[in-house]
Amino acid sequence: MDEELEKEDDFDDAEFERVPAYMLTTIDNPFHPLYQRKDWLGFNEAHGYEPDRYLAKVYDGSVYLTEAQDQWMANEAVKEICRINPLYTYVVVDD
Repeated sequence: MDEELEKEDDFDDAEFERVPAYMLTTIDNPFHPLYQRKDWLGFNEAHGYEPDRYLAKVYDGSVYLTEAQDQWMANEAVKEICRINPLYTYVVVDD
């Protein structure tokens, strides 16, 4: 029984190595937040949007996770924001 618990506690980081980077954007922003960052930020500023700050309020990272695990957690936060957003203004964009 103890061996089974140890196996469950062992974290295999390999499952996180293929994690894409999800980004939060608004449905009306025509620019890609990664590839057109300057234009994307300008559009958000002009319209009073702050998706990066919103995401940081939901998940601000962790020094205790690997980079891949941290990205996975950030992705979950992006999906949660989109799920709970009643006006459907936020959408997920991946790299």
